[in-house]
Amino acid sequence: MMKKLTDDEINALAEDIYRDRVFTSDHLRQGDLNMLPVIFMPLLFAGKKMIEKMQKDAPGMIYEHFSEAGLRSINGYPTFFSLHIVSKEDAKKVWEKFEQIKKAVCEVIKHDDNPSQ
Repeated sequence: MMKKLTDDEINALAEDIYRDRVFTSDHLRQGDLNMLPVIFMPLLFAGKKMIEKMQKDAPGMIYEHFSEAGLRSINGYPTFFSLHIVSKEDAKKVWEKFEQIKKAVCEVIKHDDNPSQ
């Protein structure tokens, strides 16, 4: 079972995604899901138990901070030697919070462009 994220962790992750500090499995282009183990290297070395566990309880998102990226990229994607796994439930909350942040920033920018509002 994946560790449940706290509200603070959800908020921080959503903000880090918004600020382009984090790469997630959701950033992959259509058809590139097969590259997950090459991008997140620990998946290449996952044991049978971990693979079975992930198949039984599929993650909602895999992510890592860009500051942890390796020196090379593959097909334009960063590579990581570490990763974090988020449940489907928490991933949904993260993306909802991300959309709230994005909307709030857009509102501020829209109002800054037109001081008469």
